[in-house]
Amino acid sequence: MSSSGDSGNDLQGSQRPPDDTEIDLGLNQEEFPVRKISESPKKRKRSGSPSSDSSDSSDSSTYESTSASASEESHSLTAKKRKLFKKKKKKAEAEKDPTVISCKVPRHQAKLAKIVMARGLPLAKVKLLRNKYDLSVSSKNALNCPALDDTFFRRLTSLKNSSASKLNIDQREKVLLALQFKILDIGRPLLYLSTRMTDPDCKEALETALQLWGVAFNDITKSRRRNLIIRQTDPKMESLLEDQENFDLSESNHLFGRYFLKAMVRSADDEAKLNGKDRHPYRIQGDKGYGNKNPGFPQHSGYVSLPLKIKSPVVKTPTPVGGRLGWFASAWHRFSKDPWVLNIVSFGLQIEFLSTPTQKSPPPNRVTGDLQIEIIDSEINALLGKRAIEEAQELGFISSIFTIPKKSGDFRPVINLKALNNFVVYNHFKMEGLLTVKSIVQANDWLAKKDLTDAYLTVPMHQSHPRFLQFTWKGKTYQFTCLPFGLSSAPRKFTKLLKPVVAFLRKNGIRLVIYLDDILIMNSDRNLLTRDVAVVSSTLEEAGFLVNEQKSETVPTQSIEFLGLIVDTVHSTLDLTTGKKEAIMKASAVPFARKNNIDGGSKGRLELVGSTFRSVDREIFLTADPDLVLFSDASLTGWGATDNYCSTGGKWSIQDSGCHINELELLAAFLTLQYFASASRNCAIRLNIDNKTAVAHINKSGGTRSPHLLEIALKIAKWSELRNINLEAKYLPGTLNVVADMESRRSFQDRGDWQLNRPIFQKIWERWHPKIDLFALQWNAQLPEFACWHPDPAAWMIDAFSVHQGIRIPAIQSDRELHPEDAPGPGPVDASLPVLAQPTLVSVILPYREDLLLDANGVAHPQLTTNAQCLIAWRLSGVASEAREFRTKLSTLYWNGHHPLHGSLINVITFLSDSFQNGKAYSTINVYRSMLSVTLPQVNRQDLGKHPTVLKLMKGIFNSNPPKPKYAGTWDVDLVLNFFKSAPPNKDLSLIQLLRKAAMLLALVTMFRVSELAAIDSTSLVFSDSGLQFNLSRLRKSQRAGPLLSRKISRFQDIRICPVATTEDYWKATLPLRKPGNSANLFVGSVKPHSQVRGSTIGHWIKKILDFAGVDSVIYSAHSTRGASALKAAIKGRPTDAILKTAGWASESTFVRYYRREKSPSRMMWGQQCYPKINVGNL
Repeated sequence: MSSSGDSGNDLQGSQRPPDDTEIDLGLNQEEFPVRKISESPKKRKRSGSPSSDSSDSSDSSTYESTSASASEESHSLTAKKRKLFKKKKKKAEAEKDPTVISCKVPRHQAKLAKIVMARGLPLAKVKLLRNKYDLSVSSKNALNCPALDDTFFRRLTSLKNSSASKLNIDQREKVLLALQFKILDIGRPLLYLSTRMTDPDCKEALETALQLWGVAFNDITKSRRRNLIIRQTDPKMESLLEDQENFDLSESNHLFGRYFLKAMVRSADDEAKLNGKDRHPYRIQGDKGYGNKNPGFPQHSGYVSLPLKIKSPVVKTPTPVGGRLGWFASAWHRFSKDPWVLNIVSFGLQIEFLSTPTQKSPPPNRVTGDLQIEIIDSEINALLGKRAIEEAQELGFISSIFTIPKKSGDFRPVINLKALNNFVVYNHFKMEGLLTVKSIVQANDWLAKKDLTDAYLTVPMHQSHPRFLQFTWKGKTYQFTCLPFGLSSAPRKFTKLLKPVVAFLRKNGIRLVIYLDDILIMNSDRNLLTRDVAVVSSTLEEAGFLVNEQKSETVPTQSIEFLGLIVDTVHSTLDLTTGKKEAIMKASAVPFARKNNIDGGSKGRLELVGSTFRSVDREIFLTADPDLVLFSDASLTGWGATDNYCSTGGKWSIQDSGCHINELELLAAFLTLQYFASASRNCAIRLNIDNKTAVAHINKSGGTRSPHLLEIALKIAKWSELRNINLEAKYLPGTLNVVADMESRRSFQDRGDWQLNRPIFQKIWERWHPKIDLFALQWNAQLPEFACWHPDPAAWMIDAFSVHQGIRIPAIQSDRELHPEDAPGPGPVDASLPVLAQPTLVSVILPYREDLLLDANGVAHPQLTTNAQCLIAWRLSGVASEAREFRTKLSTLYWNGHHPLHGSLINVITFLSDSFQNGKAYSTINVYRSMLSVTLPQVNRQDLGKHPTVLKLMKGIFNSNPPKPKYAGTWDVDLVLNFFKSAPPNKDLSLIQLLRKAAMLLALVTMFRVSELAAIDSTSLVFSDSGLQFNLSRLRKSQRAGPLLSRKISRFQDIRICPVATTEDYWKATLPLRKPGNSANLFVGSVKPHSQVRGSTIGHWIKKILDFAGVDSVIYSAHSTRGASALKAAIKGRPTDAILKTAGWASESTFVRYYRREKSPSRMMWGQQCYPKINVGNL
């Protein structure tokens, strides 16, 4: 670009290499060795050899002479010589190529370019320059660096046995790509100038720069291709890189593209035909494979570079069944880009092992009889013909072979891989099945079915794994080259492999369900179903699978057998086949001639099953919108239910209140069905419950762990089957089940909600024989038929006031209106006449008993415990004359005694005093005082409870019998710590033992309540060398505002009692058991499904440890750990402020009043003498 001398030397600084020189970074020292200079100029000078001296002297003399002559010439240059020099220069310019454009570059620009070329720029500056110009280019002409093709990436991954990403799979490729991106950045300002230039000369110069930029970019692309093809994957394909017809402009975003891959396949086909040898489809012999010259990866030298069969539609040629999918590897790019899927179809499946399988001796084959030997001979020949097995060249892991009978009476040979499965990694997974069918099949759908032939055998095995799938027969050892039956991981691998194909079909609007090799296809239109069947068949064949046309049912129908059941879309039912019904009814559950006793409950269930098979033998599909949706919930006090329009609930009886919460949830579900669906028939009901155990027992009609739950679940199932109700239970989180939860927890107690002593009522019934209990609830009803004042599933009727029974009922509820026409005989004249007394005829004074009236919890009525009230049973009559005579007799009676509800201050004082004399505690009498103060009218404008006389009486009662604390003392923390010290280490403890220990240690060190232990957020756990830090997921009990509590615990020197070490071991043990979204808190259950636990469960764990350590768990609850730990800290001299802050107490008086207790004696015989004999099972 300079006007004098050699053009371009001023800017380049060195001689420019030829244009056809390949850009190479020289990373491979073996291919491009660097010539090493043995001696430096200084060393040569010190060597003292004559040659070196002479050369040095000659060099110096030459330099001196040259400089001298130049000096003389510059000083003696005359004007004549200068003219001659200018003349020569003009002549040279005249002879210059006219296409060359000369330009003089300003000095400051040349200097700036030279500085940047010599020193570079800071990275931050480079990033700013790179992003300075944002160009908008159409997607068709987008300028990008070509990306490495997935096919070559997988080949590199396999060759290098690496799991690196595309960017890091090859260092040379990474450097070349980085250089190409830098060259690409140059194009942005050039393209920007092209949109702004108007001068023709400038535009021409810019177009020249763009062309040179494109040539440099293309040179790097060629270098990247040669780096991958020649040096690593397929050296024999080098000639294909020179032909530009193998690269299409539309695929410039890929380094190679499909056109080049097709050229590779054609070249491989031609070479295979020239060799003319029958090879295994995945292994070749000798040195005739591609890639065998790579010394770095000899273990893969036996693989063909690419599958040979690619294009679809598939031509049914004699392609072997064994590993058939490998012949169609390229077609799988249409279905998936998952490297795991594409690696399997290209290079074979690798078995995941827990450890390398080992075997002491091969097991013998269990085959007897000539028929079985003949069957196995035939099957082995068939497998050899399918190329599913081959003779092994070396011994590996041997499995035995045996036969099992088929339905047809023949035998099927099976490879027993039970020993190998002990080393195979098993992962739980879910398969599609009948639940999927029920969720997507619609009414009146048309159905068809496809079945795959030898589905497992079409999946190839990796060349390193057939040695684990060997068996021996008649002195020969065979091994599977494809996926065999019997491998424990085979169903999961095959299902995962088939998912992309299924997803592809579903994206095209085809509804289908696939279970291994069985495929159910459905469509609402018959003609469209025929089209869908054809698409499914062609897609499966394109992927390499074989369709069994004999077992397939391609003619559209609305009733088809799938997975052993008849799917009927007309009636929306699932039904057992006739053969299965007969087989079940005829099957013998136990061997003949063996006596077995069947209890009455089991016999009844078997009879129920037998009758169900004959009557209700079909399961109705649950539609997307069931006929009735119900919500139920249970608490320890009652149950609740709603259907989104009406809600109801009730209180548990004394017997039911002691049941486990799971039983109460099932009972609540049953009561909900009885109330809302007692009149329903032939319908579908969905029941939403917030208890997973109850949901499972309803859906499965029972369980195996709890007889009580099984009994309730069977009642629900029988109740539903008799009404032909298809019942489905769904889990609904408690936070969403608001209405039912509120109904289950509301207060059911009112003034009339009591139960008369049952023996007393029995005597009344023997005298009068009543038939209906008019005012009752389910828990306190004395007769089978009763009327309830609010909706109740077992009630004979609701609201006794609304039905005329020949008697006049009093208006107990103020908002009820009694119509005169409901009264028998002539209407009353006096409106103030007590209505209740009109129909009474006979009365019986009930004897005094403290348990004469009981509430649902078994607590006696407070007014009867002091003999302050007597009860009378009245017989009602509709005859007015008899009732009038009885009332006359009744008016002459004299009632002696007092009643606190009369409102007199004297009566209240007498009632409270009598309560104290009868042994009631101060707290109980204080509750009576509060109740009377709220209920009775004021005396002298003062509430009865705050009257001076009442206050003096209460003070005297307090002094006479002051309240006693719950605990007279507290237990010693050292008992628990010594118990843990004598127990085995954490690694030898089971999960339940480990979580009990972690809960106890955390309770002691944090002084948390059990509800706060249950609220420890597992996502906030941070373990370090110094300790543990975590947060709570909700506010503490005493916290009203502020952020959530964060607590830090330091590690203990003694690891046996260190809460941090124990919690860390527990966290690691439960980490595989935790499910996303279901275990946000630290503590989870010890049994499946390992859900989050509540404070009550943690309390049981702590009480168990207290019991094992010698502390009386009957007296001390889990909450006592707060006081015991605080007392221990106070004895150790910890500041009171620190104790109050740790425990969350507002004042010191709270600690002193409720928690600071002296140590009480413990069970010394167990707590201190038996520590060395502690069993792991106790913990």
